[in-house]
Amino acid sequence: MEGPNALPPPPGRHMRHAVRTLAGEPMLLLLMGTTGLYALLGAREDALSMVVGVCFVIGLTLAQQWRTRRALEALRAQASPWAVAIRDGQPLRLPARDLVVGDWLIVTAGERLPADAILREGDDVQTDESLLTGESLPVAKRCLAGPPGDDGTAGTEDATLWAGSLVRTGRGLAEVRRTGVRSGLGRLGASLSGITETGEVQDAATRRMVHQLSLIALVACLLATVTHALHEGGSASAWRDGALAGMALAISLIPKELPVVLTVFLAMSAWRLTHRRVLTRHLASLQTLGATSVLCVDKTGTLTSNRMTLVHPDLSDAITATGGSGGTSRLHAPLELGLLACPAMVDDPMDRALHEAWMAQGQGVWQVPEGWLAGPSLKPGPGWTGFGQSWLDASGRTVFQAIKGAPEQVLDLCHLSDAERKAFLRAIAALAGRGMRVLGVAWASPSRTAMASGPQTYMWGGTLAFADPIRPGVKEAVARCREAGIRVVMLTGDHVATARAIAEEAGLDASRPSIEGPELDALDPEDWPRAVADTSVFARVRPEHKLRLVTLLKARGERVTMTGDGVNDAPALLAADVGVAMGRRGADVARETADLILLDDDFPALVEAISEGREVRQKLSRAAAFIVSAHIPIAGLALLPAVAPSLPLILQPIHLVLLELIIDPSCTLVIEADRPSTEVMRRPPHLSDRPLLEAGTLHLALARGLMGASGCLAATLLTWGATASAEQARTAGFSCLGATLVMILLVSRETGKHQKRPNVPLVVLIAAMGSAALIFAMTPGLRKALHLGNLNPDLGLPVGLCITMTLGLLGLSRVFEARELAQNADRGKHGASPGQPGRIRR
Repeated sequence: MEGPNALPPPPGRHMRHAVRTLAGEPMLLLLMGTTGLYALLGAREDALSMVVGVCFVIGLTLAQQWRTRRALEALRAQASPWAVAIRDGQPLRLPARDLVVGDWLIVTAGERLPADAILREGDDVQTDESLLTGESLPVAKRCLAGPPGDDGTAGTEDATLWAGSLVRTGRGLAEVRRTGVRSGLGRLGASLSGITETGEVQDAATRRMVHQLSLIALVACLLATVTHALHEGGSASAWRDGALAGMALAISLIPKELPVVLTVFLAMSAWRLTHRRVLTRHLASLQTLGATSVLCVDKTGTLTSNRMTLVHPDLSDAITATGGSGGTSRLHAPLELGLLACPAMVDDPMDRALHEAWMAQGQGVWQVPEGWLAGPSLKPGPGWTGFGQSWLDASGRTVFQAIKGAPEQVLDLCHLSDAERKAFLRAIAALAGRGMRVLGVAWASPSRTAMASGPQTYMWGGTLAFADPIRPGVKEAVARCREAGIRVVMLTGDHVATARAIAEEAGLDASRPSIEGPELDALDPEDWPRAVADTSVFARVRPEHKLRLVTLLKARGERVTMTGDGVNDAPALLAADVGVAMGRRGADVARETADLILLDDDFPALVEAISEGREVRQKLSRAAAFIVSAHIPIAGLALLPAVAPSLPLILQPIHLVLLELIIDPSCTLVIEADRPSTEVMRRPPHLSDRPLLEAGTLHLALARGLMGASGCLAATLLTWGATASAEQARTAGFSCLGATLVMILLVSRETGKHQKRPNVPLVVLIAAMGSAALIFAMTPGLRKALHLGNLNPDLGLPVGLCITMTLGLLGLSRVFEARELAQNADRGKHGASPGQPGRIRR
């Protein structure tokens, strides 16, 4: 048994790596240092409490990383490569891991080879083997005509297609000879995984900010320690209490949750997108996707279904061609000319439509004229984008040639009068204006003399018109883009009339003039920016046009998302802010270059992905605001002994460990589980390079933190003034702080009528906090371990009033936030007119 055609997974050391990374976190180092300090001082109960608390923090962090890794592994499963093999005489698209020795692969330019194979049939096949050899030059491959099963080892390296190599040019049939670990790639132990590891997606700016704050926290720790110790006389106990106060202050200042939140939110959003058949290859691109202001899309297969039907076959004429033995064949034109211009392996939608149309005429399966053999494919001239096929007789002499492609290109190869050419172009324009995709066909019956004397002259054979219906949901998706301030631009190689007809049917803005590729070539460089700004339909464009258009759009300050499927689309996909490849018909080069892959080539799914990108940005902003707000009252209570040395140490490190068990789930579970506002796709796009916390959001977060800090400090000081008991003051402050964090979480969440179901993590969190408070109140041993006491019933009223005051202030901040959001939504709606996205405020 060969086993699946897959490389072995990497060594299972990810858990050790996660623990090693966690051990280097500044906050965990501070917690471990505090535990060691307790142990040195002989405070075994405190040291044991810290050990238990630190284990809880480590367990929670590792559980979050495990959750994230599960989401990334689901992405890897979706990203597994596919192949097209011949089984039961029919092409079948199947996962590459299902290939077995003896399968016949369809080899196409732009595809990455999934197994070692022997090229049996093909034309001009060249492969890039740089992944295996480091050599970047393409390697030409020859066909090996040996019997099936020949393993192609001795002297046949130039016919071997190696797993992992990329097909640069040509197409053909290859027989699979080695799979999985037996392939050349498997023996090298290489990995083609396209999903980024967890640690690589954390935003560099966020991690840099956390480390900068860690340095500030370290300085604050030293200052607080020295200040407290000197004020208390410099005794050993004073230095001990000062060190504990300094470490508590340092721990309270480090927002270590930010990198975790960023990774978890992006991974979970990418995992949700897999259910919509969208694969995220680079998690960080989700934030940029939400900032999309211009969406450049292809027509065929993206806006349309790519299910071609021949609707205008002209069967009235016939061509008499000379056969291989001097006989003649009657060819139905242009349908049979189109069939003769098809490659031997039919995998193009229009080629399939031709064969289906022939069978629909009651003629059965189309057969090559008797005595004819397929010769080399044709490329009649530079810039030729169609396909042509030559046909030979038994002696190898070319007896017939058939080509099909864009009508204008085919007409250029035919000798016609100006009147005939204009008449044909009018007929083609009429068909294209009805939304049909039109191909021109031509033929030649060359002789040796004609072939030797110069370029071949082709005879015009007529037109083939195909209908390709709009995909379901496209019109609604385009309307959503317009409402969201996103401009949709069509880039297609089709006739301009076809492009405009499809654009109007899909709901794109077709009121402005369209531009064709040759017109772009003729434009002066200074006119390109104007063309980019005013045009939504570009027809007859080539890959170099797409790259230029994307570059110019980005130069105007737009955030460009670009879809593509071909080998030549890779530069434009790479240049775009977010490149999106087609999963079904896209070349491997395009898929490897892209940030996202539409597994079903579905445009509405792409719009859903943009919505998800905006949603994750909104959630990240709310989570970051909560983290800032939550750390202010914690830092306030931790700073209190340093500001007023006569006061006792209110928050000790063990208390901060317990608070961390509130903040972490609040960010990564509660806020992530909220359903974002339905208004997320009714606002102009944001800028991807803006900070998560913009000025208004940051000011609101700071205000909420100060509101919470004022209530906690008031409760602590009132209790201390009334009782002069450190345990009583600590109990009051800690209780008020726990309630404050829950209140800040409630006002930081996304709320509204669109929250149709309860937030389960929030319910669990509140229930767990209530249960923990009850257990502490009823267990003297736990209170002693936490240095807490029973709150004096006489002080319950003032503490309750402090909590109520905090609740009222935070509720008032929610009212102001709702009013600001409503004003921003109104500004966004008035800033975006139909067909023109609202400009991004910088």
